Amino acid sequence: MVIARKKHVEGDASSVDEEIEVMTGSTLHIRQLPHFRLHSTELAKWLDQQPEHSWWSVDGDPLLTERLDFPCPPDEIADAVRKVNGGLLLLDSRPEPSAKGDMLTAEQLDEVAYVDEHDDRVFQLTWEGNPEIDWILIEDKETGESSLSLDDEE
Repeated sequence: MVIARKKHVEGDASSVDEEIEVMTGSTLHIRQLPHFRLHSTELAKWLDQQPEHSWWSVDGDPLLTERLDFPCPPDEIADAVRKVNGGLLLLDSRPEPSAKGDMLTAEQLDEVAYVDEHDDRVFQLTWEGNPEIDWILIEDKETGESSLSLDDEE
């Protein structure tokens, strides 16, 4: 696969075009990696249990990004996820992933959450009906703290 053309120019000599090639393997999707299964109602239930001042964003999912403005409170995402009403696959991002399609409940989500360098919880998901599109649900503690500060000022 040719991704660019590089032009060499040496003094007054003629330029030579060189094709730069990159070998790419197939992109792995969540369904091909260790993952859990989860119904959207369980994810919605878990989001409903999050503090009101927590804020969340979604990146990469056209179903949710066309319905909501991000970041937003967890209840808004919970409502949207509930309306989609479908199965999800959740990447097992633990240090030693071992999931084999095990079904999760809302109560188990905290145990498998990836926590990033900002202490935000992150989930990498895909809808079972559209497994080619991986997307992330990420906590936005900075926005949550800002909104809490604004509420305190009022």
